[in-house]
Amino acid sequence: MIDLSKKNILTDNLTTLEEASYDKTNSQYMTHSHFEVVHFDKVKEKYIFKKIGISSKELRSNDALVLLNDGKKTKFIFIEFKNGNLDKVYHEEFEHEKIRSKINESLWILNDILEETISFDKQNINYILVYNKAKNSIYALKTTLAKKAGKSFLIGGFSRYDIFFHNVKTVNDDEFKSIAKALENSKYVF
Repeated sequence: MIDLSKKNILTDNLTTLEEASYDKTNSQYMTHSHFEVVHFDKVKEKYIFKKIGISSKELRSNDALVLLNDGKKTKFIFIEFKNGNLDKVYHEEFEHEKIRSKINESLWILNDILEETISFDKQNINYILVYNKAKNSIYALKTTLAKKAGKSFLIGGFSRYDIFFHNVKTVNDDEFKSIAKALENSKYVF
């Protein structure tokens, strides 16, 4: 089991899911859960400063990291909140590519902090992308159809991340409410 008490860069950057979900552009929270998580954007900033001595906006990171410890093993969940339209072009880069970059760079940073490998990630780290249902109606429709078929919906291209994570989910903000509630009740959500 990983001794998180020796990983101050993680434990010194705790916040709530609500704060980690805040969208500065729209002044909006994507969840109001007060479950405690690591604010991974802040971890990234401190990590870069520690490694190269400067603040860097060049690297991207996921919004939150959930730490679940059952006394025997620590499990992790990266969470990325996307309040905008996922197919929107932003500075000539698709939102999907920005998310891909956040996933990769967050894994690199966490692996260095934990002194672990991709093999560890595959067994112990899960990933959830939470998107705004109202701004991504096509994904919301696909989610509804998948549920009716008894399946879960994964946004196109996200299945490739199964190689890195134990489990990958894409859920809308309404679906995330039940996940946040499960976390608050200390229930494992995968």
